Amino acid sequence: MTQPLSYKDLLHTPTQLTEKDLGRKGMSLASLVSQSIPVPPFFILPPELFKSIIVDIFKDKSVASLSEFRKRIASDSLSTDTVAQIESEYAKLSGFGKTWVAVRSSIVAPEHPQVSFSGLLSSKLNVRGTKEIDEGIKEIFMSLFSDRSYDYLKRNSISYGDVSTAIVVQKMIQAEVSGIMYTYDPITTNASHVSIEAVFGLGDVLADGNINPDIYTVSKDTLDIVEKKIVPQEWMKVRKMGDTQSLEHLQKITISKMWQYSQKLDDALIRELTKLAETVENALGGPQVIEWAMERGNLYVLQAKPIATAVNTELKHLHETKRKITSAQDLDTFSTLSDTVSVSIHTPPPEEKPVVLPQETLLFTGTPACPGTVYGEVLLLPSAASLTEESLATLKTTITKKHILVTDEFTATLEPLFFLAGAVVTNFGGANSDVAIVAREAQIPAIVGTRIATTYLQTSTLLKVDGAAGAIYRVDFLPEVSQAQDSPTAVEPKTKKKKLKKLKKKKSLIVETTPIEVKVEPKLLQKQEELPVKIYLPETVQSPYLYQSTISNSALPSIIHSIVLPVQNAHKETVLHIKKLKKSQAGHIYLLLPDSPSLEEMLQTKRDLAAMGIRRSKKVSVIARVQSMYGILNTRVFNDIGVDGLVFDIPAIATAYKPGSTSIDSELFALVEKAIDTIKRQKYSLIGLLLPKEYQTIPLRKELHQAMKLGVSALMFPDNNTTFIYGDSIALAQSIVSLQLGK
Repeated sequence: MTQPLSYKDLLHTPTQLTEKDLGRKGMSLASLVSQSIPVPPFFILPPELFKSIIVDIFKDKSVASLSEFRKRIASDSLSTDTVAQIESEYAKLSGFGKTWVAVRSSIVAPEHPQVSFSGLLSSKLNVRGTKEIDEGIKEIFMSLFSDRSYDYLKRNSISYGDVSTAIVVQKMIQAEVSGIMYTYDPITTNASHVSIEAVFGLGDVLADGNINPDIYTVSKDTLDIVEKKIVPQEWMKVRKMGDTQSLEHLQKITISKMWQYSQKLDDALIRELTKLAETVENALGGPQVIEWAMERGNLYVLQAKPIATAVNTELKHLHETKRKITSAQDLDTFSTLSDTVSVSIHTPPPEEKPVVLPQETLLFTGTPACPGTVYGEVLLLPSAASLTEESLATLKTTITKKHILVTDEFTATLEPLFFLAGAVVTNFGGANSDVAIVAREAQIPAIVGTRIATTYLQTSTLLKVDGAAGAIYRVDFLPEVSQAQDSPTAVEPKTKKKKLKKLKKKKSLIVETTPIEVKVEPKLLQKQEELPVKIYLPETVQSPYLYQSTISNSALPSIIHSIVLPVQNAHKETVLHIKKLKKSQAGHIYLLLPDSPSLEEMLQTKRDLAAMGIRRSKKVSVIARVQSMYGILNTRVFNDIGVDGLVFDIPAIATAYKPGSTSIDSELFALVEKAIDTIKRQKYSLIGLLLPKEYQTIPLRKELHQAMKLGVSALMFPDNNTTFIYGDSIALAQSIVSLQLGK
């Protein structure tokens, strides 16, 4: 073996040193050191050490399998000269004691620059003393001859003669916070952004996909933090104190509840990391993936790897649109946008034969790790520890592109399965973890960090996975199956059309629960011509009411408490109508924004109205109509964009909750009540339920009583005259009887 190279020897890297001398990691560390970037002290054992050991084993014809190869590496001893050189360099790092170090691989494969080898070989953290360093070196050498490595090399058409590895022995940073960062956005490939992932403790849990990290997206130009995703962390990995029998002195410790939900890095450190990322990118001459750590407030770069990028401008636009929505988005609309972007890695069907699309219900979301949209059925994978060689072999023969793999976390055992499946969803992991990297290599959509996938989903459940949006939908059939059964040019199955016709003949909605009888003693009766809908209450005052106005129907009663006006856009005639109402009516005006808009569309409509003189005021409020499951799950964030009230469209939510059904039952009301309960602390001036008109008659259902106790202040019933009625929650909680307008 040639002489080890200390980081001090690399301060002025000789031009003759190449990947063959130092390996890829060693080359990047040498470049970082020469640019005075903060890197922990290290030394490099050149690849000649690996070659000297492996050549001897290759010559032994009795070694006929990978397992025998690994056993031979483990049993052979390093030469006396090699051990002495390691002791000498280790003493320089340690000073007077025995410092803790990390032993890392530095792959050498100059003939295959396009292959990343990411996460393929072992790394040993927190080892101490020459003996443990020797054992760590052997484990790294053995990992190149693991079943996973063998499959990886075979998949990439690489022979063992084309690869070797150097060894980096680096002083260990006992990180309070650590992570990975891309010098560009790994999902949108936006080169003007830096993507940072951060966890408490040591950062190898990120690559392993054991913990969901905080994710910060930062602009390089302005250092503005474009997006934050703060994720709770229950435990972290740290150095284990005291003597142990294992090679890695590591342990998991529980994080106190006070800190679990806190942001891992403050904003100042996020910006400092962004500057550091840009410095590294400039020093190494291209986009990089950087491992970093923070110890006692100081930031260190542990390693950096170049990544080739191909900018997808449409995908970039898609995610920039998403990020403008900030803390929430209507994924029903956003996914429609994502479907138009050419990010799917699957061949689309011919345009002349459109696929019949199923009904979709948003189940939950996660972190986007690889873009693309796939329909398929769930295959719930067992833990890697419970997989036998026989069961793994069976999986390899049964998995197809129609399967969506769902697993707790990534392990090397599962990697070969990714190249057979159509998509992957995990409970844990980040956009820069091994599972994300492998998914991008396999070119399959991936969503990570969902936390609930394995408990929520079951094998054979039919899903749509939108990797660009990070959204998982339940569907009632797979498009390819329906296309084979139905006419190629059909947009909707014939059987469904027949069902719809039958439903139209019946009542529009089916009521499944038993209502509560309400006794009413009316004390006030309005004349029929005064109100489009009469309201009787048991007390001495009539409840206030709300009337819906349209541009085509401007004939309003003379006495109006409140007006709701649907606003599809900010066209001139709409603005003129709003101004007319403001002048002619004393009642409060609620502007109902378009059905199922994205938050960006809401904001744009508000901006357009403001530019034409229509703004929120004491007389004018903005309300939003909630129609989707995603809207139900994210009601709290509407308040963040200046929405004054919410109207829950019960018929629309019923259809979204159970595709193909219009049934309204107690389960659906419980879902709505839960959403209402989450916003009760927010100061919405109106929380309404839009109900089918048959709900205007007695008796009042018990679910409505409960909803009104939670804060519902308006019951709205559209009829042929597009009329709504409105009542304060106290009166309605007692009882309300509404009679339809009749002759």
